Amino acid sequence: MCEEKHSSHEVREAALTDLRAIQNLHNALCHFEYESGFDPDIDLERSYSTQFTEYLGSRISEPTGVTLVATSQGVVVGYLLGSVNDGPKGKRAKLESMFVLPEYRRRGVGRGLVSAFLHWMQGVEALAATVAVAPRNHSAVTLYRKLGFLDHTLVLEARPDSTVASKGNTPTIASS
Repeated sequence: MCEEKHSSHEVREAALTDLRAIQNLHNALCHFEYESGFDPDIDLERSYSTQFTEYLGSRISEPTGVTLVATSQGVVVGYLLGSVNDGPKGKRAKLESMFVLPEYRRRGVGRGLVSAFLHWMQGVEALAATVAVAPRNHSAVTLYRKLGFLDHTLVLEARPDSTVASKGNTPTIASS
């Protein structure tokens, strides 16, 4: 994969020396999603767990997908994890997670990471790329749409404390 250079940053495949920086960024992503109310169940300790550390290490050293970092003046300021799966509709690339430090947003860093991911996707001959994003994460939704992602599937979730049944309006279920 070729490196993408922009005026203030560079996107490249990650090296094992980037592992701690990716963990720190992933931890910032988890806290951002939790504090924004996008994922109240997110594991805030996962980023530094042995399991996640081993997962990242294997993703970098034995790529079954792609792990990208964006750097500015030698400092990792963003990352992206992607994978590819063969399914009933053919090969699909999945953007698993991405995070850019707040002070580097709106500078083309996210665009550079996603563009490199889409370039990688073509190289592995995937038919399409997917990304799951919290609908209220307007900045991310806007970025993905600008880069060609279209709304495809809407997944809704109900929690026990937000259902009709929890509010004392439990319907009677007739048995036959």
